[in-house]
Amino acid sequence: MENNFDKVSLPLIATRGFIMLPYNSASLDIVRADSAHAVESAQANHDSYIILSSLINSKSDDLSLNNIYKVGCLCQITSYRKNPDGSSKITIRGLNRVILESVISDNIVGLFANANVSNETSSDKTKEAALVRTLCNIIQTNQSALTNIPSSVISTFSKGVSSNYLVNVVAYYLDADRNTKQRI
Repeated sequence: MENNFDKVSLPLIATRGFIMLPYNSASLDIVRADSAHAVESAQANHDSYIILSSLINSKSDDLSLNNIYKVGCLCQITSYRKNPDGSSKITIRGLNRVILESVISDNIVGLFANANVSNETSSDKTKEAALVRTLCNIIQTNQSALTNIPSSVISTFSKGVSSNYLVNVVAYYLDADRNTKQRI
């Protein structure tokens, strides 16, 4: 794998136990004020681009880089709905992995992250094969994970998709803890 990095500074949502991966979509309930500010800032100032990364200790309110996984996901907000109780719901689409360099907390705009966006390109067939083997080993040791994977995803196995796409999409559906997903 050859990695080219672009630096970005974008709003950050630190999730509690949820790992977002590229090539996937998800809906999130936004309850915390810092997350709501981050969503508003992303929509108003950053073309709806936002970074998601999970808290290492999801029971802690520590929003420093020490308690946020360094690998996150660059996402784009595709829909936003404000609820009557003041919370909101967003739908996001994962675009690329990011490596967080720093996190800035601001009472007005919420969390911001300075990060490197990974533009992974496949150039090493050995590393590609290792990624797919790792994924297969995880599935083999956790057969029940296959019941969570939609048949449309399983059918991509034979379509010649890139290993990055395959690993990220399948890992999203695995019934695995967040530490396992972070390793993938």
